[in-house]
Amino acid sequence: AMGDRRVRPLYIEDTTRQVNGLAMMTIISNLADYMQALPNVSAKYYTAILPLFDQFFRRLPAIFDSVSMFKRQFIVPLRVMAMLLRNVDQHFRTLLPGFSIVLVYLLRQPHQMIPLGALLTVCFRAFLNFSNSKDKERLPRCVAAELVLAWRGKSLPHRSTFLNLIKFAAIDSGANIRGIIGFDGKELPSSSLPRNLRVRQHVLQSLDVAVHFLQSTYASTTLYQDLETSAKIKVATAQLVGLEVTGYQNRAQMERLLPWLHNSGPIFGLLTELQIIQRFRIFSWLFVAAMASDNNDDNSLCQPFLDDWTNVSVCIATLCSEFLRSLQEKIVAAKDRRVQILPMMFMTCMLWTVYLEQQCIADQAVNDFWAQVMGDIIQLLNFKSRVYESVITTPFLEMIE
Repeated sequence: AMGDRRVRPLYIEDTTRQVNGLAMMTIISNLADYMQALPNVSAKYYTAILPLFDQFFRRLPAIFDSVSMFKRQFIVPLRVMAMLLRNVDQHFRTLLPGFSIVLVYLLRQPHQMIPLGALLTVCFRAFLNFSNSKDKERLPRCVAAELVLAWRGKSLPHRSTFLNLIKFAAIDSGANIRGIIGFDGKELPSSSLPRNLRVRQHVLQSLDVAVHFLQSTYASTTLYQDLETSAKIKVATAQLVGLEVTGYQNRAQMERLLPWLHNSGPIFGLLTELQIIQRFRIFSWLFVAAMASDNNDDNSLCQPFLDDWTNVSVCIATLCSEFLRSLQEKIVAAKDRRVQILPMMFMTCMLWTVYLEQQCIADQAVNDFWAQVMGDIIQLLNFKSRVYESVITTPFLEMIE
């Protein structure tokens, strides 16, 4: 039944003996292989030993902590959970608290990646096989809660786990993601990916946390000391936000998350420099996410500004004008923080131009945008000072190139 796999025999001589953590790794691995080889029997055959399984999963985090980090097999408990969830009845709901404890413990491991395919399989089987809505949502709700904690900076999962949590929520929101590997080592077809696991409804309630994550300087750069990882995590987060604000049906969501987008009036005279910087950031990440989705043939999903590009152009132009005028009035030193933000402003303008061109929006829109912005840029370039000359002109020339 096991095919090419060889299972090492275990002999239980004394049931009162406490098994050490390293031996338990072997036991868990054997248990997963054994359960995978079993036929899909009726749930009633497990009823008598469900309390033992519950105790086992509740104690599993302590067992893992007693083992060397390099010898922990974090994927194995998920395999056992998936096997138990193949065929359930109402008695199996007693396992869900233990499952939740193990799932949260695994997702918070900073040195071990939890595969997306394993998460999807376990959560989908629980959602599919339980009849009570609270039981259905218990494991997906754990995933959503851990994602929000990671956005808030209160949890430090492995960098790949962080990305997988975002992808999990994106799939539940309708995104098409390829290359997901299941427990059997084969790729899961996109048509079979689970949808509507209610992860989306929990993430939507905290989508403003994702927007704050995109706006803030604190991010995975600080956590992982890796610019490439930071960019991937922020682009994935921006794509998830973009999915939820694309199209007329989601206009209310857009107005809730970016209330200032449709109000470019007197409010801009009251903006602080930090607020201007944050808005440059959110625009930049959303533009990058939309263009990345377009390259992945998901342009119908993540295009948050296609129906509202006129307001976006006015908003960015006004932000640039406010920022450049305050810069000319208040520059006091070449190391002024506002001077260092100039590359970000030019980058936002460039990304917006590329986005308009990529979406084949009328050339007149691009020309009107630059006509509104260029006057203030030229005034800044004419600012006579040897101290500021290279600091101001270098990012502008890089953008032109």
